[in-house]
Amino acid sequence: MYWVDWGERPRIERAGMDGDAATRQTLIDSQLYWPNGLTVDFTEARIYWTDVKLRYIHSARLDGTDRRVVVAAGMLPHPVTLTLHDDSVYWADWQTHAIYVCSKRQSSADVAQPRVVATDIRQSTDLRPYDESRQLHGAYCITTVLLLIFVLLPWRATTVHMVQKMWYLNSSFRSRSECNL
Repeated sequence: MYWVDWGERPRIERAGMDGDAATRQTLIDSQLYWPNGLTVDFTEARIYWTDVKLRYIHSARLDGTDRRVVVAAGMLPHPVTLTLHDDSVYWADWQTHAIYVCSKRQSSADVAQPRVVATDIRQSTDLRPYDESRQLHGAYCITTVLLLIFVLLPWRATTVHMVQKMWYLNSSFRSRSECNL
């Protein structure tokens, strides 16, 4: 598992899931202030993260080597969380209340060209891509996702709005009969 820590000594760490303390490793501990969002790219064996204070998105190999700039420091107002889909990185920004996207493949000469994909998004703490290639098929489809949202999230009007948006986004990938609704 991987995590960020922005306490007295900001760092990105990893450890095995077996509880063995010997597997705990600090991967990144420089040029960090408030590392926040973290996601793993299993296809390319890299981690991606945001830093809220330094206002950037960087990536590195799963062992912490080969650190790369995705979006340069100071370019983002308040990047909180991020996710990946295909060759793109998406992130939520708490200051602009928007979700952005740009290519995850920046060369040293490129300047990231983020674009807005959603607005009026307040206090997003997590982003997850929903694509047919990443979804379970059959009985566990959207019905299970909707039930889990209602069970795990505190009841608020925004929860209903989020569920409606998720149903709209996912309904384009599935027919009612496929989901047994």
